[in-house]
Amino acid sequence: MPQIALAQRNVFVYDASTAPLVVAGCCQFGSTTNSELYMCLNICFQQPRAGEFRLMAQDQSFLPNDGSILPHGSYYVVTAGFLSSLI
Repeated sequence: MPQIALAQRNVFVYDASTAPLVVAGCCQFGSTTNSELYMCLNICFQQPRAGEFRLMAQDQSFLPNDGSILPHGSYYVVTAGFLSSLI
């Protein structure tokens, strides 16, 4: 029986409201944009709803929802409620 070999991931998305829990990821080959990642997550997530979250990098900067090339790294899903608890 053939084995399924999943691609190595170089972009990880974590749930920021719990202990680090991977909720999504992808292998970025240099052509995926930030807005494409947001679009994919909008399709995949039931909660938070589309447009009700942002992605925060490990340095606490926010990933803009634009046409820039998606940098490799780890990002955290941040909702308005969670963001207010950080302040």
